[in-house]
Amino acid sequence: MVTKKYWVMGLAIMALITLCSVNRIRAAEATGEATAPASPKTASRGGESRSKQGEEALVTVEKLRNDISFLNLINGLNLSETQLKELIAINQEAQTLKEKYKTSYQAFTQEMQSQFNELKTVLSDGPNLPPEIEKRANEINHQAKELKEKLQKELLVYQGKVETILTDAQKKVIEDFTPCLTPPKDQKNPVRVGQAKDNANVVKLLRRIREVPEEVYQEKREKLLAKAFEKFEKNKGPLTAEEKSLEEERLFDLVDEVRLMADEEFEINKEDIAKEFAIKDKAKELENQLKEISEYRYKDKKGLNKIGRFFLNELACPILQERLTKLADFKQAPLINLDELKNN
Repeated sequence: MVTKKYWVMGLAIMALITLCSVNRIRAAEATGEATAPASPKTASRGGESRSKQGEEALVTVEKLRNDISFLNLINGLNLSETQLKELIAINQEAQTLKEKYKTSYQAFTQEMQSQFNELKTVLSDGPNLPPEIEKRANEINHQAKELKEKLQKELLVYQGKVETILTDAQKKVIEDFTPCLTPPKDQKNPVRVGQAKDNANVVKLLRRIREVPEEVYQEKREKLLAKAFEKFEKNKGPLTAEEKSLEEERLFDLVDEVRLMADEEFEINKEDIAKEFAIKDKAKELENQLKEISEYRYKDKKGLNKIGRFFLNELACPILQERLTKLADFKQAPLINLDELKNN
């Protein structure tokens, strides 16, 4: 009796399993989902597909990163409608030029591949290279380099056109710009491009120094720069005794010179003097020198400087065109140049 009971329960379980399997197959057929185990060939194709999708995703992410970085740059440039139109036109001309050279380059790519494959095959057996193979490989390689150099030379002309469109202040922003994912702090609440640095407070201080009686000046002279050096070292780090001594001497010489100037001479040169009336940041100067060296080396190797690399890039044109269409609604303060304002 017990045996029969377990036998009936076994049949019921088997029937339930079969029913579940049938339902799963029907559901898979209804959605088009495969139910049979994948063959090795199918599994391989699936792996290749996932790998390709992964590569495409990486390319997409990198493009997005470059687009965002370029947006951060142009958000800080305050480009006018005229500038945008001219930059778009130049970029389109540059892309046409690149396509022409790309077509020329592709025309002998097959020959390059053939020569390089032959070179690789011979070198795999040792360093002894037949002169005719060496000659053909060097010739085709030289032609490719010449074509690229010719393209770079022609692109420099377009780079020059871009430089004539940008203001000196805009060029300075580009020079200092580092590709980034989020807007630099000075662009989240920026001093607008084209706006000169306000030296009004420094000029005011220099005027007061000029007006102080000689006996008072001599009495307070040593204390004049104490707070300035204290603040500088707090923000930038301590100066060596030699650095501090040299800077004190330079600034005191400047102050003495300012006190002896005629009023007219001071008023004419006050902005330049105000720029000089600051403690020299040696680390910043070194950083700028290294930047100039790096830029020169890159330019010497690639042909284009930062302006050319940003604005002659094929990714730039769509972003510039989009900015042009949105310009009317773009939230940015009007261009101001304090140098052009009359002194009150």
